[in-house]
Amino acid sequence: MTERLLAFVVAGTAVLAVAACSGDDDAGGRDGAEDASPSATVTRGGDEETTAQEPGGDGELLEFEISDGQVRPSVSRVSVEHGASVRIEVTSDQPDSVHLHGYDLETAVGPDEDGVLEFDADQAGRFELETHDTGLVLAQLLVR
Repeated sequence: MTERLLAFVVAGTAVLAVAACSGDDDAGGRDGAEDASPSATVTRGGDEETTAQEPGGDGELLEFEISDGQVRPSVSRVSVEHGASVRIEVTSDQPDSVHLHGYDLETAVGPDEDGVLEFDADQAGRFELETHDTGLVLAQLLVR
């Protein structure tokens, strides 16, 4: 899982560099949000942002690992384009369930069970991705 997370961050950094030059302003709401290829923007605990796209450009792949009560990567917000196909993969060292509010999707996770949520981002807004038993917030999903 660590190699996949590293690949996620490296790929995202490269896309961020290109996106930073485009002048796209996320604060403007949905105006200009239409794009030929959807991408996911991950906002970390500060001002650092990373953009990631699943290989092939067919959708978004978001990966989270829960270990010793900590979520990795430590993100506060993940933005995806409205209409994008999204796959969220979660691993955990403890049994729990992961729930995406608004879409009402839930998956079990644990030492022997990776959780997967797949959906089309057809509802605009902010949606919390969290564990039920431990109450950990993995991220806020912003569909724009």
